[in-house]
Amino acid sequence: MYDLPAIGCGKSRLYGYAEMPGQQRGEFSDLVDNKQQVIGRLLRTRKNVAPVYVSVGHKISLSAATEWILKLAPRFRLPETTRHADCMAGLFKQQILNYFHHHRA
Repeated sequence: MYDLPAIGCGKSRLYGYAEMPGQQRGEFSDLVDNKQQVIGRLLRTRKNVAPVYVSVGHKISLSAATEWILKLAPRFRLPETTRHADCMAGLFKQQILNYFHHHRA
């Protein structure tokens, strides 16, 4: 519909295998499947902090996706977009739990 580039970025691995990258920001290792095909990247967005998993979605290369994730994560482990979405989901989940806790039959 919109035909826009899409990037995937996650805190945990869904599939594949990657060696742990170096400890410096920007260091990465390729995420490969069981046929040794590159399917993503394990990227360090902060020095000495757990890396994130980067994948391409649509109309973007893995190198460009990696560059964008680094640009979008200037201060924290996760890109700002993902960090804000994660925070909002956590707040929503807490509201739901509070509602059910206070409105039990």
